[in-house]
Amino acid sequence: MRYLGFDTARLYSVLDRHVDLQDAVELAIQRSLRDKLARSMNVALRKRPVEPERIEQVVNSIVRRLESMGETEIKAEVIGGLIMEALHSLDKVAYVRFASVYRNFREAKDFENFITDELSVDDD
Repeated sequence: MRYLGFDTARLYSVLDRHVDLQDAVELAIQRSLRDKLARSMNVALRKRPVEPERIEQVVNSIVRRLESMGETEIKAEVIGGLIMEALHSLDKVAYVRFASVYRNFREAKDFENFITDELSVDDD
């Protein structure tokens, strides 16, 4: 009986560590995602008149939206789309900068088409 008690205690200890480890891994993934989002947005917003606190709010909002999807895997296109959406409302220059990389613009004509198609809709 005593042996069983020891094994049970050890099992709970292992389970506690497993849960703690799982939480730590999820936290690390979340921090990594948050850091990547912030870096992407900061590159697009470099030298733009947007407060760092506002960028942090937008990053937090994107992370919350991703978490609320309840998916274990989210495609990069979904994340990129959320960043594009956020930048569109935050700063048009940053929006075009991010789009140029995200959509892989190769020529000046690509910029022209994007600006004509995407940004002229806002003016209507």
